[in-house]
Amino acid sequence: MKKISHILFLFTSIFISSCCNDDDNPPVALEPQLIELGELNIPYKNAFAYTFRENEPDNKITYTFSVDLQRSYIIKSDQNITLILRDDQGAVLASGENFITSDPSSSQITPGELPSSGIMTLELVHNNATPLTGNLSISIRDVRDTDMDLGVLSTPLDESFDFGIQDCEPDNRLGITFEIVESTTYTISTNTEVFIAIYNEQGTVVAESLDESEVSGTSLSAGKYTIDLVNKQDYITINGSISIMFGNPTIDPQIFELGELNIPYKNSFDYSFRENEPDNKITYTFSVDLQRSYIIKSDQNVTLILKDNEDNILASEDNFITSDPVSSEITRGEMLSSGTMTLEIINRDATELAGDLSISIRGARDTDMNLGVLSTTLDESYEFSIQDCEPDNRLGINFEIASSAIATISVNTTNADITIYDEQGSVVASAEEGSSEIRTINLSQGKYEIDLVNKQSYITTDGSLQIKFEQS
Repeated sequence: MKKISHILFLFTSIFISSCCNDDDNPPVALEPQLIELGELNIPYKNAFAYTFRENEPDNKITYTFSVDLQRSYIIKSDQNITLILRDDQGAVLASGENFITSDPSSSQITPGELPSSGIMTLELVHNNATPLTGNLSISIRDVRDTDMDLGVLSTPLDESFDFGIQDCEPDNRLGITFEIVESTTYTISTNTEVFIAIYNEQGTVVAESLDESEVSGTSLSAGKYTIDLVNKQDYITINGSISIMFGNPTIDPQIFELGELNIPYKNSFDYSFRENEPDNKITYTFSVDLQRSYIIKSDQNVTLILKDNEDNILASEDNFITSDPVSSEITRGEMLSSGTMTLEIINRDATELAGDLSISIRGARDTDMNLGVLSTTLDESYEFSIQDCEPDNRLGINFEIASSAIATISVNTTNADITIYDEQGSVVASAEEGSSEIRTINLSQGKYEIDLVNKQSYITTDGSLQIKFEQS
């Protein structure tokens, strides 16, 4: 019995001793990771590998550094952590997930405050408190450190310059400065996806493009300018080239003088807009002796402007103008008067374009047919044509009868409306809607006009007119 008690005593002593020894040897505490980078030479760019250990103190890794003046920055991590930048007073300058910058190019990115002289603290915070390895990149500079200065550029100029916008560029953009000593036309473009703008020396936008990587204009005054290229891809390195073209060779305006026109007049012309056509305009001039009707058409999408000799606009429409429209949907132009007229063809797209222009000028009645005095026992057909160049899109056919008659008048096309007028211009009869015939109307002795109106607006219509008279 004494032996058993002795054994129990020894076992209890060992157990108590073991427990006491565990309390005397706790786990070794981890030291915080503090990396001191010292004073940085600006511009500065570097990358660091970091590792969060298990039970990292405060789940945080800290970097410290100092700069001499206020500087722009972009700081990025390739892992999902929080970045906090503080000044030497502990105030937060910027805080964000994975990414902070002082000069974001997008309104969707919160700008951080600029660091001032003194010691800055950058905290990497990993809230999951689990081991994690990643890469940190720090870029600190003046945003204009990487700008390009092309100096004084000559005119004319057609040259390309290579450029790069790095992923470490704090404002995600590049400025290219230059100076010109005389006014010039300009076209500036790039071969990569950037927003492009031109600023004058006062910082005012001269030209910009948010859709295409090109800007152009007819006049850039002498002075200093900055071309601003903004990377469309947020903080991803892009490389490209910028093309600068100044002072395109002088192109003389295209002015064609047709002189005095013999009326009736009809002619067609081929025209061609060149690249950088002056004022995007081709001009024709001509003169007429009296007031005249006209129809002027283009087969391309251009604007036609007709002016009199005092520069007053007589007509202005896209592709088509006339003095005698048959439809209220077509704007009526004013009649031509004596003197020199100017016809301007405007290509508002400012691109190369070739087309055909047709000009027809006449008295509205110049093409009318006169059948003379007709027998009252007549049954005859007459060929007719309403041309696409007919200013009023109609044809008048005149005749006279020496005694009263019963008339039936028809056409062999559904593309013409028929109306008969007496000598005073009053309507005697019209074909019903959808009909091509006027039947059994009583006509007294006298003069009449059959008016055929083309239902197809300014498209040539051919047909024949049938006239049948019976004595009443």
